[in-house]
Amino acid sequence: MKRDFAYRVGLADLEQGVPTIGRIARGLNNVQSAFYFTPQRLAAPRQALKRMDGLQQLYIPSLPKSFYDRIGPLEMDCVICLTRRLLAFEEQDSVLYNYLAGRSPTDPRVLFISYTDLSAHARAADVTLDVAVTYLVTAELVDYFMDLGYHKETRMCPMDFTEQHSDLVGGLRVGRFCRFCSRTLEKSRRFGKAFKAMIAWGR
Repeated sequence: MKRDFAYRVGLADLEQGVPTIGRIARGLNNVQSAFYFTPQRLAAPRQALKRMDGLQQLYIPSLPKSFYDRIGPLEMDCVICLTRRLLAFEEQDSVLYNYLAGRSPTDPRVLFISYTDLSAHARAADVTLDVAVTYLVTAELVDYFMDLGYHKETRMCPMDFTEQHSDLVGGLRVGRFCRFCSRTLEKSRRFGKAFKAMIAWGR
């Protein structure tokens, strides 16, 4: 039976570090009908790769227009780019780096997620890498489509703002939204069930 998906979301693996990206897309398409996920593979431009404090970063302001043309955001409601590098952004006169997620200043429909050390965090939480990638993807979509935002408090929730990346382990292990975020999701007929189904997928 054909289902009508409300939104198209691209999943672009920039370094082919998530070999199961196609399986993740198919799995998420099967458990909900709000989003249709399409996997893509492409390389991050070399001019956007920089080292800061000894760690390699994907410097988002250096991504050229040709990069955005290749991922085809006009064909999608949004595109999530997955990279093994940490993320660096500009904010006023400052450079923010070592981030795990963020939005493009060039096209707000393009989101970025770093899966640096995510395999180790997934093993510590006793979940698969597929589940861990989905955890980060779901949080970014909640922030994008519902403007819920990340909370500073660590509540073992996908919407935790994790200054210490290892804080992901607790949320990955629990695998659900905190009480506050869950109540907010329940108010949305369009998104609430979809996001909860995505977080539960693969467990």
